[in-house]
Amino acid sequence: ADALLPGFPWAQTLAAMVLIARQSFEFARQAAERGAAAQVAQDRAALAANGLLWMRGLTALARGARAEALADFRAEAALSGAGTSVYARECSVIAHEALGFTHLSMGEDTAAREAFHAAATASPGHGRAMLGLALADGPGADPIGRVGPAAEAMRRVGKAGERSLLLAAAHGWAGRGSEG
Repeated sequence: ADALLPGFPWAQTLAAMVLIARQSFEFARQAAERGAAAQVAQDRAALAANGLLWMRGLTALARGARAEALADFRAEAALSGAGTSVYARECSVIAHEALGFTHLSMGEDTAAREAFHAAATASPGHGRAMLGLALADGPGADPIGRVGPAAEAMRRVGKAGERSLLLAAAHGWAGRGSEG
């Protein structure tokens, strides 16, 4: 990617996505690292890249480096949250969701709730944020009910695949996996 478009962070974004999908996490981390440096340097450019710090955080999680992942997710949330590119808001939202799910995996429900709330505030009704809020509320929460409005909105606009994944996750967390 760098040979074809040197210094262009989107080339690293695409490379990191493909490498993550192939589970080549170390190579994905390297691509995300190269792109993240460019992302930070040009966050106000007309075609600024977003998401590379988030992707680097995903590779840290794959290695079990939660503290490193949390730092990357926080940095992405802050950088993209202040960004102006077309993908900035979405990258901020997914970074907050990654923070939330990582905190949940560490038993830090309050920090998880704060992260999911930030995601839901930036993108009202965002399905994963709604699911995360329900999970952070603990075992008595109703994840299926919490994601219901988001799932209905997805149905109305034709996001069948995303809706199915959201409902399956909610049913799984509710212990009703065979129904989702």
